[in-house]
Formats: sequence, structure tokens, C-alpha cells
Amino acid sequence: MSLQAFMSSNSSKDGDGFMETARLVAGESPPSWLAKHLQRWSSSVMLDGNVHAKQFGKAEARARLQKLSEAAESVGRELHDTVVVTPLLAGDFGPLPNSAGADRVLEEIRHRADVASSRLDLLGTGLDVRLEDLSEGIKLIARELQDPELSEFLRAEQIIGTPAPTKELGALLMEIRRQADAALLSPSLANEDGKTKAGRRRALPPDASFPRAFCAAVILEAWAHFHDGKYPTLSQFAADAAEEYWRACGGTTNGWGNNRVAAWRRYFKEACSDSLTGIRKELRRHVIESSVHNY
Repeated sequence: MSLQAFMSSNSSKDGDGFMETARLVAGESPPSWLAKHLQRWSSSVMLDGNVHAKQFGKAEARARLQKLSEAAESVGRELHDTVVVTPLLAGDFGPLPNSAGADRVLEEIRHRADVASSRLDLLGTGLDVRLEDLSEGIKLIARELQDPELSEFLRAEQIIGTPAPTKELGALLMEIRRQADAALLSPSLANEDGKTKAGRRRALPPDASFPRAFCAAVILEAWAHFHDGKYPTLSQFAADAAEEYWRACGGTTNGWGNNRVAAWRRYFKEACSDSLTGIRKELRRHVIESSVHNY
């Protein structure tokens, strides 16, 4: 779904969509606070949908992860070759800093490779090309690790900004490659044969959820409040409520078919998963507060 598709004309501007959702959840005469509660949370559902709409596809994610893995392997290999390392330490360069963070060391190596590749005595030797490739590989690594959309597929907190002495640079590059290779085969991107997973859905990092699952979680907690704490994963009324709420938040349902229970079943199931436990607790708290204070 594109950003334009999500930001559709279906968004409820006068609150009718939220009132109808409240009726489907709580019955013909729902309390006024319920529609207000649903409307307050609609901006979060819409924001989640907007972020998801901008996320790249699975094929692009895997292609970028593959290039990141190859760059980490290539840079690591070249930095173990004396022929390549020698011009990086020659002349005015001197030794590499051994107490700086790995990101700073990589940037220093990239700068030196750029300068050394233009040395007259290296032009046409093949070493100039290797140094240029080394610089490009380091730039690719830095760019991808700084991209929040891609780095979320990695355990980025263990890579970006981690203080590491120069002697650990090789281990860091190996870890980047390992994480990129693991992400390539993650269930959200690849099937059991290791090929790109079919379907038009966007690529999702581990532990991320689909915007419709967030929407379903809002309905689940509202429903549970009025129905003895039970989650309605197979209820026609709950499915109707979820679809109405999704439309009120600005979402579209093109291509979903007429079976709303089937269309929403997977999202209700995902909304009940551990990854959304924190969201459900927060929704539950807000539902209770709204009902107590009638706002």
C-alpha cells in the first residue's frame, strides 16, 4: 500500500466512523467516551500506517542487505592484505588511531584510501582500483548502518557508535556480515528455500508489526472492556468494527474481499502476540481511565 493509498479520503473527519466503530464494539448505545478514545488513538494508527507505507519492499531490502554483507566481507579481506594496507600507513598518514571508535577508524581508512588511490606511482597498477573499491565499500557500510529503515533489520545497537579499538575492526566487519546474512534469511524476508518471500507486503524488521495489527489491538482492548475481558479473534462484529475503524483512521480495504472475519483474523492474531504486549497494556490503561473519568 502506498502512502497516497493510506492517506485516503476514507479518513473520518466528523467522527461518524468512530461512533459507528463504538456501536459495533459496545452495542447500539455506546458510551460517548468510547468514540473519543477511538478517535484519540486514530492518529497513532495513521502514523504507523504512514511509516509502513514508506518502508521498502522485501526484494529491495534483501538486495541492500546482500550488498552490505558483500561490502563487509570485501573491506575485511582487503584490510588483511599487506599490499593494500601499506599505502594506507605510508607517508604523512602514520599509524591508525588505536583508541577511537570503529566508525571513526573506518572513516579514516576511507579518507586514506581516497587519497592513496590518486598517487601517481599507483595509477594503472591495479592497486589504485582496489583502494577506490575499498573506499566505496566503506561508504556503503556507513550509509546503510546509518539508515534507520535498513539498520532495524540488524542488531544495530551493537554496531553503530560502539567504541571499539582498531584491533577489533576485523571482528566488527565480520559481525556486520553475519547480521546482514542472518537478516537475509529472516522469515519476514525469505521463504524456506531462501528466496525472496512472495507478496506485495512491505519488508518488516524483526518484532515490527503491521499497521492493521495495531488497529486490531485497539479494537481488541476496547472489545475486551465490554465483553468480560475476552478477545474476539473470530467475531463478525469485531471484524466489522476493525474494518470500520481502519477506514475511519484513513486506511483502505481494496482487494480484501467480502469475508471480513477472514481478512482480519491474522491481524487479530498478531495483535495478541508478545510483540504487541506493551501496546495492549497501554491501550487497556487508556480504556479504563476513559471509562472512569468519562472522557
